Formats: sequence, structure tokens, C-alpha cells
Amino acid sequence: MPAPVLRLAGIILSLFTLAACERPTARVADTPLPREVYVWQRTHHPAVASALRAHAAEFATVVVLAAEVSWGKPTPSTPARAPHINRVPLDWPALAIARQVGLALRLNSFAGPFARDDASTRALISLARELLADAAEHHVAIAELQIDFDAATAKLAGYREWLIALRTAVTPVPLTFTALPTWLNSPDFPALARAADHYVLQVHSVERPSRADTPATLCDPLAARAAIERAARVGVPFHVALPTYGYTLAFDRHGGRFVALSAEGPAPVWRDDPAYLVRELSAEPSALAALVRSLHADRPAALTGVIWYRLPVDGDRLNWSWPTLAAVAAGRTPAPHLVVESHTTDSGLAEISLVNRGDGDFAGSVRLAASWRDAHRLGADALGHFAITAETARSLLLTAPALRLAAGQRHPAGWLRLSPPDTTTAAHVHVALEN
Repeated sequence: MPAPVLRLAGIILSLFTLAACERPTARVADTPLPREVYVWQRTHHPAVASALRAHAAEFATVVVLAAEVSWGKPTPSTPARAPHINRVPLDWPALAIARQVGLALRLNSFAGPFARDDASTRALISLARELLADAAEHHVAIAELQIDFDAATAKLAGYREWLIALRTAVTPVPLTFTALPTWLNSPDFPALARAADHYVLQVHSVERPSRADTPATLCDPLAARAAIERAARVGVPFHVALPTYGYTLAFDRHGGRFVALSAEGPAPVWRDDPAYLVRELSAEPSALAALVRSLHADRPAALTGVIWYRLPVDGDRLNWSWPTLAAVAAGRTPAPHLVVESHTTDSGLAEISLVNRGDGDFAGSVRLAASWRDAHRLGADALGHFAITAETARSLLLTAPALRLAAGQRHPAGWLRLSPPDTTTAAHVHVALEN
């Protein structure tokens, strides 16, 4: 048989095999999805512990990064690459507040070979057992061990060997793994999915834009919905992972070409470099709230939960705030609500702040008009991103041309010091939000 005919026959056989593995999808309607959350930090600093204590119990499961594994490059003398393991020192008392805890094991790039019993597999099994033993020592029951490995689609059959070995090693703890939408088109995926108890379909990713004006999104709701329906036909229970985070991207200011990408963490050196054009790409709350509503209204029964990547922590620069996540997870479109507050002391000092009491982040310009009677201004200044842009003997205007204020966040706008009308009455300042 000629080679082109053989290739065509192979493709047809693969399509028939994949179709045979797919099953009709049962449906669920008018029912909220259980929600989980992911904790990605490699250091559980006090803000992480505080976020866990405040919100862990509001999720069915908290999945926390517990360890990361990378492999060195093979050499003639060491063809079997030794794994390099980074354990995350977990805050077990804070995790104990969660209703259920899952441990995530992140595996970095590995091209193979894969086997059920070789040095690499035995190292992974040993690490998995150590993680579970550590949890048991701290009296925290583990609901799942989640393997996070972005295997090449061509390597899914090999990856299955790892999952089979790990599932046997950690039983009765359920084994799960994260999956990419591109894997769903592989004839090897159904067998991979059945090698675990369930999997997590990650429908969020970023393709690096070629230029600053190239449209980009972290999660396309239409593509996410299509991937969910496609995954359901495999017939294995799964969760869907939805994003809460963002990236900062840098482009060459003159040529417009992509230069670098940065996630949460220390601000990159290029962020304030005038040679670069900086753009932020974030998960869109309104679009994801609409996706959640559609899944609550009608979804395949194989979809058994949503896991949010990731838990909001005070100090996050690119992640949603907690009120925003709470709204979107419930299917509500969040919205900001700005309120101006002023407090005047008996000594005539008036402190002016802007507060976002809504559940959505605010981004835009702000104008605050302050006025007073029966007092003289002794001094005034703007704070933060505000500036005094107009003033009279009895008023001034505080303006912030480009302010970002997360839900629940307070931002100082400025201060005034006034001479009180007499020794017993404090001067009163009226402040109004003009836009």
C-alpha cells in the first residue's frame, strides 16, 4: 500500500478510535457548580496565611502547590537525569481551616522516556508519599494529589505510564491531573484521562502577542465552553480551571515587538524603563461571570466543579481582589462603587480618602471637589496618585487622571488644615465625587 494511503488509513483509524471513546453527554441544569481554589505561592508568607484563614472554608477544596520538580540536562555520564525537587514549606495550621485540601505537584519540562518503574518514576513516587506523610503528620486529610505537567501532546501515552504508577502508589488518595484543551484532540487522551480519578481542564493560557496592538485574552469564554463540551464526551469526570490573574507584557517602544512577560511577583526591571511599552493582560471578570452563569444554567454532567486560579492575597498586583472573585464565582458581574470619605479633627486637619465599596475593580480618572465655610486654609496637599488641579479661598479640586482601585481598597487623596471658626467648633469640609 503506498505511503500516502497508509497515512490516510492511520488518520481514519485514529478518528474512529477517538469517536468510539466518546459517549453521549448527560446534562445538569439550574445547579451551581462546587468551587475550589488554587494557592500557587512557593512561600507561605503572612499574607497567604491570612487569606487562607479568611476564605479557605468558603471553597469545597483548597489545592495548594506542595512541590516542584525539574530535571537537569542529560550527559554521556548521566543519561538518566536526576530530578531537582523544591518543596514548598506549607502553613499547615492555616490549611487545616479548609474543608478539604489537595496537594499539587508541579512537574517541569520532561521529554521522556516514561516508564512505570525507572529512576524518574521512583523519585516521583517517593516525593508523593513524602508529601502525603507530611500532611498526615500535621493531621490534615488530603482529598487529592494533583499532577501539574504540561506534556507535549505527542507524549500523552508516555505520561499515562507516570499516572498509572502514581495512582497505584498513593491509593486510596485520589489522583488528578491538569489537562490542556489541545490534548482533547489526541487519540491518546481518553486512556490518559482514565488513568486518574478525574482531571482539571485548564482553559486559560496566554499566547504571546507578536506586537503591542495584537488582541490577546487569557480566557475566551466561547472557546472555553467548546472545550468543556468536547471534554465531556470523553466520559471521565473533570473540573474546569478558570483564571483570576493577569500578566504584564513588555514591547519595544519603537518597533512594537514583544520583549518579555511577567506574572505575579517582584516588578520586572523593564516595567519603568521608557524604552518599553508596558501592557497588562488580565482575566476579564464580566466575561467569566457570564461563563459561570451559563454553566450553572446548563452543563454536561461530567463537569463536576470549577477551580479558580488563584486565591486572592493582599499585596497581589495582578490578581483579582476577594470581592471580585466572590462575585464572579457566584455568576454575578462585579461593579465598582466609589465613595469619598473625609475626617476632620478638632485641630482642623481634614483627611480625604477614596474607597471602592463595590465588588469590581475601578480604573479611570477621578475628581474630588472639597469645599468649606467659616474657616481659612492653613495648608493642603494631595496624596498618592492625586494632584491639586484647581483651588480658591474656600475650595480645591483633587484630580487623579488614571487611578486603579481594587474592590475593597482605600486610597488617600489628600489633606487640608483649616483654622476652626472658634475654639469649640471644628471646621467642616464637604467633599464630593464629581464623576
